[in-house]
Amino acid sequence: MPGVLDTGWMDLSGLIVREGAVARATGRVLEVEGEVWFERPEPVPLVWPPRPPRPGRFAVRAHGVDLDRLDRRQQHATGIEGWTTLTGTWQSQRLRVRTQTSWQPPDSRRGRRTDPPCAPPPQGWPRNGEHGNPMPSAPPDDEWEALSIMQVAWFHPAGAGPVLVVSAEDPARVERLLRPEFGAALCVVPSRYTRQQIEGVARRLRVEGESRRWLISMHGSGVGGDGQPRLTVELARVVPAMAEWAATVPDGLLAVDVWLAPVT
Repeated sequence: MPGVLDTGWMDLSGLIVREGAVARATGRVLEVEGEVWFERPEPVPLVWPPRPPRPGRFAVRAHGVDLDRLDRRQQHATGIEGWTTLTGTWQSQRLRVRTQTSWQPPDSRRGRRTDPPCAPPPQGWPRNGEHGNPMPSAPPDDEWEALSIMQVAWFHPAGAGPVLVVSAEDPARVERLLRPEFGAALCVVPSRYTRQQIEGVARRLRVEGESRRWLISMHGSGVGGDGQPRLTVELARVVPAMAEWAATVPDGLLAVDVWLAPVT
């Protein structure tokens, strides 16, 4: 599975599922009224009474699925639902299944931030309770621009208390303002990106997410292990227009999680 791609000057062209390619994904299978659909499920609003499951906006038709071998298989009034990993040939916007294997749930620990990107102090990162007072709160979002802050995040080094990691355009200013409050539990790194760059990429993802042209199921913001801002996007598949645009995004700013991708 391709998983999350977190690279610079991103080349997504190799992840485009072209006609005749062999592709693989893990997801939900829905059999509804005799049609079999395969998808990366999207969040579903809670409604009462519960509605029978329906394929989402980016579901693809799948041929050759063994419905009896689905994990977490359920029978509904309108059909069958279950989970699996499928490998197949992409033909006419459909996946023709070659192999079917068990679904593996994602690792719940993925994405946990541990070691801050700064070198630890001589005495090591402070342990819980060494601050003398409860940890102060990180600066609220509406103060970031005035402080030249691009991103804040709590990191959790092993055997120590939380450390606030701040990415800023003016690290020296942030050090002067926040070091008295956080002491050794602060790590400030210079931002590799300007506010204009971050907002420009976020705006394009928002526009294309609303248009559905790029098959974006979710987008948002986060932080990398280096403390730098990351704009995150989850895709059903990579389309050529997005691959062309992604190659222009500044180094490391974009993290892409692709669902259905060619087998390499």
